[in-house]
Amino acid sequence: MLNEADLQARARFRPKGEELDGSFVHHGHTLLLEAKWTAGPQPASALYAFKGKVDGKLVGTVGLFVSMGGFSDDAVDALMAGKEVNLVLADADDIGAVASGDVSITELLDQKLRHAAEVGNPYLTRDAIGLTGQAPPTKAADRNRRTVVVEGQFDVRLLQAVVEELGPPRVDLRFVPSGGSRNLFTVADAVAATPSEPIIIVADHDVESGAPIPEWALDRESDAIRLHLMTPTLEQALGILPDGYVAGRRRVLDVSQRMLEQQVVRARLKERRLENPQVEDLLKDLGL
Repeated sequence: MLNEADLQARARFRPKGEELDGSFVHHGHTLLLEAKWTAGPQPASALYAFKGKVDGKLVGTVGLFVSMGGFSDDAVDALMAGKEVNLVLADADDIGAVASGDVSITELLDQKLRHAAEVGNPYLTRDAIGLTGQAPPTKAADRNRRTVVVEGQFDVRLLQAVVEELGPPRVDLRFVPSGGSRNLFTVADAVAATPSEPIIIVADHDVESGAPIPEWALDRESDAIRLHLMTPTLEQALGILPDGYVAGRRRVLDVSQRMLEQQVVRARLKERRLENPQVEDLLKDLGL
């Protein structure tokens, strides 16, 4: 496809011991290529591995990551949480659209690069763009979005279940797991580099033992950054999960989504927020 579009495609090569699937020239700029065909979606680790290769090249270099299996939501959120987006992502729907003639690969690249530059989202899907050739306009809701940075994936599942129970929220929420308490403020700081949306940091009260709380995160009067240290843990403060699961932190990962949703219902959060000020503050910041 790249060769048919006269984009000077180059096959796999190995600069300085690393391997790249290819490169091509689009409107005078060289883009690097990563191509995967796997059964499942690509995780954040795969995106960051390719991003690391792109980061080490000429300033302004952009990479195209094609995954026929798509990308996990966490992977895209993690990539957007970084201070610099220098990848655009394509999936099987994109390749199918080019193969069927609905869009040329040059037009596809133009759409994705412009959307990433204007909105900061590297993953413009065919569902979002349709077959009109035009990127969707920025919605008013996008300007009222809040990013919620949490310690791990279980916290994302937990808060999503809470939002499902009490929602819909008055704001658009984007959840970003940091991969542990030691990474929490590093990821939050990277997200805060994009000042267009408020940042909500949610962690267990003992997070300071894993990573000292920076001064900027302690500025609780700021409308841009809200810090919630839940006592003693997020799930205990919300009254969710049996004591056995709370005590064994590793075991919470084994909780099924159905069980989690049942626990959220049993927690009677509407009443609990009246009894617990920290729960009330958190739910208010989540737009609930």
